[in-house]
Amino acid sequence: MTDAAVWTVDEPWLHVLPATADIPVRQAFPAAGTSAVVVLDANRMANTELLFEQFDRGLRFPEYFGWNWDALLDCLRDLSWFPADGYLIVITNADRLLADEPAEREVLFRVLRHAARNWARPVGSAGVPFNVLLTGRTELIELGADRATCDDSRHEPGQP
Repeated sequence: MTDAAVWTVDEPWLHVLPATADIPVRQAFPAAGTSAVVVLDANRMANTELLFEQFDRGLRFPEYFGWNWDALLDCLRDLSWFPADGYLIVITNADRLLADEPAEREVLFRVLRHAARNWARPVGSAGVPFNVLLTGRTELIELGADRATCDDSRHEPGQP
């Protein structure tokens, strides 16, 4: 990961980092603007219900959040109630992410990638960085993140 990699609108938007790695301060925060850094612990996201709860709390979703993948994507694409010049979601212990429902990891990564693409390429304005940093035992999370950065245009979340 290069300096400022987590504060760019360019792909990849999902970054994997060993739990023991240090991040230089200049890389952890952008040079200017208001940044939103949300730290979520995958130990508290063993299934989709718990994952939605952590995203809801961490990003202060509005009351209308629908507690499903489409609603998560909708809220991540909006964030008007949580304004910032850049967003970084840090998921610690990411190797434990959705441990009870491992098949859902790919859906989550696809949702995060779609949200990041939406922020990176808005219609009529400059892009806003939206990146996800997955920390943990990298040998257990690389595959999921790599799959998520491949062709995810097959379908939007919520469609078979």
